[in-house]
Amino acid sequence: ADHIIIPEDLLEAAKTGVQAEIDNIAMYELFLSYDLPENVYEVFNALKKGSDSHLLAFQKQVDRLS
Repeated sequence: ADHIIIPEDLLEAAKTGVQAEIDNIAMYELFLSYDLPENVYEVFNALKKGSDSHLLAFQKQVDRLS
């Protein structure tokens, strides 16, 4: 409970989601720059694609709520 931050409203929650996905995408891009086994590369690539999709969804909400 000490580490949970409750957003003030839906806009703040959506903005937090946008930043979280930007950070995730950057992390996956870094991982994908390494020489990885093919199966590990595929997993990180799939996770990055998921974050790309989530980023778009969160950004749509930010745009709608702004």
